[in-house]
Amino acid sequence: MTDEEKQDVAVEFGLNAVDPDYQSRGIGTLLYNGAVRIAKEYFNAQRVYSYIIRSKRNQIEWCLRQGFMDTGRLVSLPPEVQLQAKPWAPVVDNSIVHGQLIDIIDKTRFRLKPLIIGTVTEEALSYIYEAWSEPVSNILYSVLSFFTFNVNAFKTLKRFPPDKSGDQRSLLSSIATEWVFACSTRVFARKTPSYSYVFGYPLDFDAWENMSYCNNHACHAVELPFLFETAWSNTTDTGRWLSKSMATYWTNFAKTQDPNKPEIVPVEWPRTIIGNEKYIYFQNPIQIEADSMKDDCDFWDTIGYKVHDF
Repeated sequence: MTDEEKQDVAVEFGLNAVDPDYQSRGIGTLLYNGAVRIAKEYFNAQRVYSYIIRSKRNQIEWCLRQGFMDTGRLVSLPPEVQLQAKPWAPVVDNSIVHGQLIDIIDKTRFRLKPLIIGTVTEEALSYIYEAWSEPVSNILYSVLSFFTFNVNAFKTLKRFPPDKSGDQRSLLSSIATEWVFACSTRVFARKTPSYSYVFGYPLDFDAWENMSYCNNHACHAVELPFLFETAWSNTTDTGRWLSKSMATYWTNFAKTQDPNKPEIVPVEWPRTIIGNEKYIYFQNPIQIEADSMKDDCDFWDTIGYKVHDF
């Protein structure tokens, strides 16, 4: 599933979450702070793309060939920049979509539908290492911080100074995992009767092919073959046990809105409560832990979950 498809699903889910006929949902990782284009941005991009489409073929080819790979990678991270290359992405039209999803959820003052919600431990690792196959320097790391966080860049750099190794990809992966996925997910989880999870079990069989940087890491969407039991013939006995356990939790929730019944589960999964935000950690063994990334997420809450304009 592409990022824009995930964004479509996130918007659809946000709308359904407040629908009285919508009962419950088990949901995994979505780009909750992924920005949706506002009407003004949509029409500006539409005019640009309409002009390009009307251009002669050789003019289009000439324009495309002027781009440099590193420049494209540099601007590929922030959602607003990505949207400029996707003119037909979702738009805040104040008719169907009334605002950014995370803002709508954060401002909600009534009870939303129950859900299962969570992330994996290294959500952004594959995105970062796919975008930059070579080490990221301290200078580029600082540029990305200012490009993404603008007036909050100094605060971000102070809290997350460049790593002494000289390659900032691991640090970028941690920051993006928190800011794009885990901490914005916490905003959602606090607004609804939810059961939160973190998945940290790497694939225990060879499936990453040319994405070798995900070997022995819990990369984006790694929980799906375990949840849907599609890796049954490839995984180990431990992997099959974890897969069966996850499928039981989700099936229970689909039946009763409680992942702990009617079928017996390995560990009682507590509901997330503000002030004591417990979650289930899918590893070997399955454990109940609390306050995932609390200090960093508290920091990101003060920064906010939007790319700021210059």
